[in-house]
Amino acid sequence: MLGSPKQRMTASHGEPFEEKMARLTGELSEMFKESHRLEEEIRKQLASIGFELK
Repeated sequence: MLGSPKQRMTASHGEPFEEKMARLTGELSEMFKESHRLEEEIRKQLASIGFELK
């Protein structure tokens, strides 16, 4: 038997599933924050030259 999906992921990638998911969701959260920051900056810059997004 191959084991559970978590066991297979750990075996094939060397990082325990829970740790990997915690790391990846943390990274994704940071990327979302940066995305929002960049979106606001783009909106600000467009508004400064007379264009606004709706």
